Amino acid sequence: MSQNHLWPPLEIVEAALDGHHAVANDGAVARPGQDESTADSQAAKAQAAHLLLPLTELLQRRAAVAKQAFSSQWMPGRLVQISTGGILVGVLLHHAVQDRRWMGWMAASESSWASAFDVLLEPEDDPFEPLFGVIQTWNPLVIEQSDTIRSEVVGAVSDTRLAAIHAVAQECAAGLMVNIPVEPGHIALRTAGGAHMVLTGTPLGPRDPRYEYQSAYLTVTARLIAQQLTQRVSTLPKNEPAQNIAPAPNSAVDFRVRLKPGVRMHDVQQLLRVTFSYIVSGPDENNSYAVKSSNPEVAKAMFTQSIMISQVQEA
Repeated sequence: MSQNHLWPPLEIVEAALDGHHAVANDGAVARPGQDESTADSQAAKAQAAHLLLPLTELLQRRAAVAKQAFSSQWMPGRLVQISTGGILVGVLLHHAVQDRRWMGWMAASESSWASAFDVLLEPEDDPFEPLFGVIQTWNPLVIEQSDTIRSEVVGAVSDTRLAAIHAVAQECAAGLMVNIPVEPGHIALRTAGGAHMVLTGTPLGPRDPRYEYQSAYLTVTARLIAQQLTQRVSTLPKNEPAQNIAPAPNSAVDFRVRLKPGVRMHDVQQLLRVTFSYIVSGPDENNSYAVKSSNPEVAKAMFTQSIMISQVQEA
């Protein structure tokens, strides 16, 4: 499957996500040893990612974002720009997990690479930073509001739009098959959660080049999570063991799940993350796992709907 019609080219996307490289103004990748200031490097990378937008529209939307002057307070539906490791990443916040930690989804700009579980923000969502106009519901993460990581609120979506994006995330976590043709580079208007109209890409197909695109962003997410973990460990008192950075799990079990034949727990990890669940024990002789969740009713419903699960039982 050709990726020639997908824009910008994957090598430009990967270079923009690599903190050790910079993207030149003409779209070429600069040499690693090239001397560039951080500001110039970030501006060049942003420019490469903006190639999808007409210049006049981009300028208008940027001016609207600047004029809006969003509150710096993190809240559900806020679109946050994070500057870390020489790159800029965006996160749409969904809800607070604890204290200064928030669950959200990575945001990007490459609408041409969107899958059926990438939600495109629309003009009614303006103003928002166009660099983060595509919400990757397949790429959830927990982000910590930290004094050591520069962040800025660059947009906000309505409660209705946030609910629609969450519905798409639930479909993704449940492994839902979206009944639209596989057409990389095309945008689809579809229903999510039986109630919300959303703009997304199309499903991934065999040997789809969008797998490589998603892998590049998942690497960035893993890097960001690792950086946060390292920072939290470094701030612990020297006599406190590192494993205490996370609370001890409750040994109680909310429910048990049995996987369908051929499905591995590794394949269910995204469903666990979205539902804020973890495995207490398993598998047993029936290939069942004991599960604990911070929201057992929602988690149980999502596991029941998943095509990867054959049975959900009370604990």
